[in-house]
Amino acid sequence: MKALALYSLKGGVGKTTAAVHLAHLAAHAGRTTLLWDLDPQGSASWIYRVRVDAASRPKRWLREPAELWAAIRGSDWPGLDLLPADLALGGLEASLGREEEPVAALAAVLAELGTRYERIVLDCPPAFSRLVRCALQSVHALVVPTIPTPLALRTLATLYPELKAERRRGLRVLPFFSMVDARKALHREVRAFARREGLGFLASEVPYSARVESVTVQRRPLTAAASEAAAAPFVELAREIEAHLAADADAPRLGRARIAEFVQGLGRRPLSEDQPAPAGSNGPAPTRSPSASPERT
Repeated sequence: MKALALYSLKGGVGKTTAAVHLAHLAAHAGRTTLLWDLDPQGSASWIYRVRVDAASRPKRWLREPAELWAAIRGSDWPGLDLLPADLALGGLEASLGREEEPVAALAAVLAELGTRYERIVLDCPPAFSRLVRCALQSVHALVVPTIPTPLALRTLATLYPELKAERRRGLRVLPFFSMVDARKALHREVRAFARREGLGFLASEVPYSARVESVTVQRRPLTAAASEAAAAPFVELAREIEAHLAADADAPRLGRARIAEFVQGLGRRPLSEDQPAPAGSNGPAPTRSPSASPERT
């Protein structure tokens, strides 16, 4: 079993969208997959039309495996199950606080789930709570969607020292550029800097796209349609992440000092102007929704 967490300290960076697609692609590749929604907003659960059972009690998941298994729901796609979320996740946070070794307790839960699933994808909230810290210390890889802006780079650099011990034990931190808009001068500047300095970003990028945004409306992954061109970036992202999970080499290191110099230097020199949008690009999302399937409870 391999577990990976989608996480960013910043919200609105495409984290849940990436988690939804990576989970679907893992299952489509023939790996039994669990998408664990750890965000109380429950966005990943919403997209997959899965609701939390009223009898679900996350506060008991650490000590009662039967409660954990009973909370899991199937999806519309073979090999993909979900552990949905809502505000009741606060009970899991509280129960971790009562454990003498909370990291070990959550790692034991992942190990239990690993008896059935080959891939576990954790969609973490944009916070640094006890639950998030335990999750980041229990997974094999941390995938960090990052919008190519100076503040997003700075936020990523802030996260790295907090994970020093985990990176030493083998945690792979895999940032990738998300919501990329090549028309924006700032996005072009940040991307060029990251590539030039070899900061360890994945080669795969997810562009800003109205089609990607429509996932939350249509409530199905783009990768479910073989002819969907907007799904290609997620396919490449999944392939690259799987290659890192299979490799023995350490993930590239982030140049935090160079990032600080770059962010400060941007304020002292002009950027090139934004380019106009090409005709027909980033148009409005389709208004027609697919035939609705019932939400799973």
